[in-house]
Amino acid sequence: MKRILIVYGTAHGHTLKIANKIAELIRVSGWSADVVCADTIRSITFEDYAGVVAGASVQASGYPKYFRKFIKANAEALSMMPGAFFSVCLGILQTSNEKVQKEERKIVTDFFNETSWHPDSWTVFAGALPYSKYGWFTRQVMWLISKRAGENTDTSRDYEYTDWNSVADFTSDFLKAVNNVYLRSPSRHDLSSGNILTMKSEIPLKDV
Repeated sequence: MKRILIVYGTAHGHTLKIANKIAELIRVSGWSADVVCADTIRSITFEDYAGVVAGASVQASGYPKYFRKFIKANAEALSMMPGAFFSVCLGILQTSNEKVQKEERKIVTDFFNETSWHPDSWTVFAGALPYSKYGWFTRQVMWLISKRAGENTDTSRDYEYTDWNSVADFTSDFLKAVNNVYLRSPSRHDLSSGNILTMKSEIPLKDV
């Protein structure tokens, strides 16, 4: 079966939710998809995949160290197949603040330069505000960011801002790119659905 790798890095689980939605859309389109946290992969055979989607949440103006390490270590292999990247942050909600918009874009381009992986496409999705999952300090920081963006500041509730239609469009565009490559060389990706990933027995995901 044709297969897609979806690798992610998350802090509080929302990036995983987006990754799972992308996987769902990919499977509906007739492909198989493996969703894996970058922190859990011990070995992987990239040749078994027709494309890769990678995504991570912004934390302290960057992405999780384990995520950056995985992408950097495998940049050459990742560059051999169609790829797409999505960044998850709340700063993107500040649409009228050009400085913040530039900072968010710079985080992405700095990541590409650091890892030497330059995917075919990338985007930024608004994430979530799971106030109930934050510690006191993080809750105050996220409250301030939300206030500046004119969003919800009631810390007794959790909020979600992801535009799921944008996620669907992002996935559709990625699949078009993969299908174009696959149609030119279908034999390379006519694969079984066996599990080729070796992962830790317990995946250390944060609260979803």
